[in-house]
Amino acid sequence: FPVKVFSDIFTNLADQTPDPDDRSFGYQYGLRLGEAKKKGGWEALYYYGYIEANTVVGAFAESDFGAGHANKRGSGIKLGYKLTDSLRLGFAGYFVNNVTGADDETRRFQTDLEWVF
Repeated sequence: FPVKVFSDIFTNLADQTPDPDDRSFGYQYGLRLGEAKKKGGWEALYYYGYIEANTVVGAFAESDFGAGHANKRGSGIKLGYKLTDSLRLGFAGYFVNNVTGADDETRRFQTDLEWVF
């Protein structure tokens, strides 16, 4: 039974913003269970992400997590199930808040049906 633990740490070394708090650090860690490769296969993923305001360019941030913006922290949950060898059903949920500023939680839910050919 496949189990994967992962983590990433990132920082913006070229940050030239006059910010006394130096908000250019981020990290992500998570756990994946299972693997949806063949019919009947399933997988579940949980991760927590923390991205300060000056860490990444918004164009390179994950668009589903916090609508693709920096200054976000929160959780992502993904579930996948292979209906056939070439058809995968997926669900995702994101629960994201701001790191600094107003504490407005963003909740986003998605369903995907992927056909691999």
